Amino acid sequence: MRSKTIIVTGDPIIDIYIQNKSGVTTSYEEICGGALNVYENVKSILKNCLNGFSKSSLFLPEMKFKTQPYYKILRLNEEKDIHFCKPINKSKFYSSSFLDIKTLDYALSCCTNDSVFVFSDYNKGVLNGSNDNIRYISGKVRCGIVDSKYRSLNLSYLELVEISIWRCTGKEYCSEYAKNFDYTIWTDAEKPIKLLDKYQNLIKEINFTPIPCVDSCGAGDTFTAAIACWVYESERKIDSNLLIDAINFAILCSQEVVSMPKTAITTKALLPK
Repeated sequence: MRSKTIIVTGDPIIDIYIQNKSGVTTSYEEICGGALNVYENVKSILKNCLNGFSKSSLFLPEMKFKTQPYYKILRLNEEKDIHFCKPINKSKFYSSSFLDIKTLDYALSCCTNDSVFVFSDYNKGVLNGSNDNIRYISGKVRCGIVDSKYRSLNLSYLELVEISIWRCTGKEYCSEYAKNFDYTIWTDAEKPIKLLDKYQNLIKEINFTPIPCVDSCGAGDTFTAAIACWVYESERKIDSNLLIDAINFAILCSQEVVSMPKTAITTKALLPK
C-alpha cells in the first residue's frame, strides 16, 4: 500500500567515543553517525507525525545495527574537548552497500508522489556507483534533499525527484556542481546561510545568532534532517518561502545539537498539520 513516505539513504557510519582521563580509558560508546544519524533525527522530528515508522519512514538499504561492518570513526573525548582521531575500519566497510535498482523499485512502490528522499552521501559507496538504469524507473517523488560531502553523489539519483535541493557547508560549495540542483542551501559556520536558485542567484541570506558550540559533530546531519522533515510535513508548494521557513527550523534543531557533546539527536519535533 502506498503512503506519503520519507526515505533516508546513504552511508551509515558509527561514531565511537572513547573517554580519556589522565591517559586512562573510562568509557566506550558507539553512536549512529552519517546517514544513520540523519535517519534518527528524522524519526525524532516527525515522531508526532508518522503513523508507524516501518510504514512511513524508511532507511535504505535496510540494515541491522550490529550485523554489518559499518564505517567507523574514532573520536577521543579527553578532559578538554572531543576531537576526531581516525577511521578504524575503512577497509572493512561492507562491499554490498550499493543502492541498487531493486531496492529503489521497492522504495518507490511504497511511496506516493508527495514523498521525500534524503540522500546522505559521505563518499563511502552507497550513492557513488554508476547506475544508468535509474532512468528506466517510472516513479518520482516530490523532493530530494542531498547532503553530498565530497560532491561525489551519482547525479542520476536526481532523476528520482521532481525538486532537488543541495545542502552544502563551507568550502564544499561549488557553483558548477550546484547548478545540478533546483536550490542550494549553503551553510558556513557562524556566517549567514545562503539560499541560492538553480542559476546561483542569491535568493536570501538568513542571519542567526551563534551560540557556544560544545561539539559540532552531527549538526550537519541534523540540519539536513530538519530541512527534509519540514518539506515532508508541509502541504505548500516547494519554493523559496517554504525553504526559508525550513532553514529557520533547521537552525533551531542544529543549534540544540551543537550545545550537547557527541553525535546528537534533536528533541524539537513537528506537530501534524
